[in-house]
Amino acid sequence: ATLHATGLALEEPVAVFAERSAAHLVAVLAVLKAGGACLSLDAGHPDAHLRRIVVGAGTSRCLASPTLAPRAAGLGCPVLV
Repeated sequence: ATLHATGLALEEPVAVFAERSAAHLVAVLAVLKAGGACLSLDAGHPDAHLRRIVVGAGTSRCLASPTLAPRAAGLGCPVLV
């Protein structure tokens, strides 16, 4: 699914939860190209801290790498892999 197909609004925050790699950069660029605001999450932080960041930012979706998708599922927003 594309970000547009999920109903992404202009400047809506989207969490990106992926290892630092080319895939992370592609995810960030996809969010920006779709008109969203990128919220990069660091996998080194505890899940409770990441959940507070996601909820505080009003994030409605999370782009996650396949390896981090199970952790992303507990962050309080739908996960796109």
